[in-house]
Amino acid sequence: MKIGIFLAYRPNTEFTNQGLGRLLAELTDGFFKHAGEPVTIICPSWLRRDITRLLSQLPEGSVRIVSPRKLPVIVRMYDAAAKRAKGRAGHGRLRRMYNYLRRRIVSVGQNIYSGIVSVFSTDNLLLFVVAAVALALLGTILAIALSPVIVSLVVLILLFAILRRLHLRSKVGGVARLVRTKTSSVIRRLLGRERNPIQWSIFNNVKRKEIDRMLGMIETMRDIDVWYSPTVFWPEFNEIKGIGVQCFPDMLLSEFPTSFALDSPRNSEMVYDQVTSAIAGGKYFITYSDVTAGPSLSAKFGVPRGNIFTIPHAAMRLDKHIVIDGAANNDDATDAFASSLIAEVRNLKWSASDYLRNFDFSDTSYLFYASQFRPNKNIMNLVIGWEKALRERHQYCKLVLTGDIAYAPDVRSYINERRLQYDVIFAHDVSERVLAALYRRAVLAVNPTLYEGGFPFTFTEGMSVGTPSIMSRIPQTEQMIKGDLARMMLFDPLSPDDIADKIVFGLTNRRALLDAQRPLYEEMRKRMWADVARDHVVAFNEIIRREASSKSAA
Repeated sequence: MKIGIFLAYRPNTEFTNQGLGRLLAELTDGFFKHAGEPVTIICPSWLRRDITRLLSQLPEGSVRIVSPRKLPVIVRMYDAAAKRAKGRAGHGRLRRMYNYLRRRIVSVGQNIYSGIVSVFSTDNLLLFVVAAVALALLGTILAIALSPVIVSLVVLILLFAILRRLHLRSKVGGVARLVRTKTSSVIRRLLGRERNPIQWSIFNNVKRKEIDRMLGMIETMRDIDVWYSPTVFWPEFNEIKGIGVQCFPDMLLSEFPTSFALDSPRNSEMVYDQVTSAIAGGKYFITYSDVTAGPSLSAKFGVPRGNIFTIPHAAMRLDKHIVIDGAANNDDATDAFASSLIAEVRNLKWSASDYLRNFDFSDTSYLFYASQFRPNKNIMNLVIGWEKALRERHQYCKLVLTGDIAYAPDVRSYINERRLQYDVIFAHDVSERVLAALYRRAVLAVNPTLYEGGFPFTFTEGMSVGTPSIMSRIPQTEQMIKGDLARMMLFDPLSPDDIADKIVFGLTNRRALLDAQRPLYEEMRKRMWADVARDHVVAFNEIIRREASSKSAA
């Protein structure tokens, strides 16, 4: 059986160091072993490098990565701006100017801008330059209504783009360097990690054009027996002529519509429409748990239960990255190795901080939560509960988070207002090896999530390196954790006081908690990712059989 995997994440998507990236690597390896054929992955041009690096450890010949050849010009511009800006902090006056620029563009220019933004997805330089000149003329017309500051910055953006693309920087010397410095930050602000409608408009249009190119390439791949999408974000997936199967990880927007709406109303509405369209146009689905299969996918969206295949995850283990075997004292050797990895991250990521640059993490207690920041992740209640344990229950420990704080401005404000900035540490975008080290040196792993598609990975990630967990009491965890163990380690995620109680219990009873959790971990680790991939292949074969029978009957 030949399996194709369809990926269409938009530019600026974090991928390789997240759980989704690790899941893709495990499934791809398993598909190759159980289906007996190389796996084809088709993805946008901007993901090809990351996907190649992510899958570089798989057996040679096990995967074929296909994508459009050229990066869209606007993505190249963003990448260049991001590289130049990496490691540099913006100045307050310039930041205020950028914020003013963004507000004015959103308020008076969004409709006009979205009308031409699709042109920027082209990989044709001539067409891009023509569009840039047209936009410059439009900027001149808008000068009557808009601030001179706005017009000046827009012209700088265009001038920089044209100079850079025509390789004229060497001729204009200092002027071009000035343009490059100012405009790269503007581009990064408009298209960077912080959510804004302009970014969504640009990247969604770029993504749509790229998907069209990908669909054209898929037309030539008649040998693929089944196409698999690891999410339901892409209704275009259903345009593939052939058998398609979509994974339904969860439906967070339907479970937490208020949180997502407050986070970004227009973007949330767009995503919800895309998801519902993808589900309506699909036929076969895979979920990670019965909770998402029945109450969510079948009951809320009307998908026949017989077309939903539930395939639980395997244990996500990290021990292979840091656990040392064969030393005089394996535990001490592993701890020393983990501490050295964290020290390397400290020197690279936190060198600008007077407080952290020389901080000794090997002698510090901390809670650890490895997750992106999304509304369902419940970061605010975690911070409040941890603060209660710290300041009211007098349990000293820091809190280390891996999410990007740009996605949680309310949390950032709370941390600053409560003067917690020296005790909440952000270790964003770290490698799997460093992730394993952070788990290893943590006194507790904590997961305050409100909802997940399956049993959270954080439990087995932590236990694989010897760190116990406390977690939310949600249906996905209660399916696996029962009785006395549930009373020991599960908390009400909506109650900061209950979170604080479990933090205190975990800190003061760490060894007892670790021993109580070990039997559950030993049972869960028996299910391997090869088993998960095999179950997918079995489901694909059943779907192919059904489709063949349906055609024969017709």
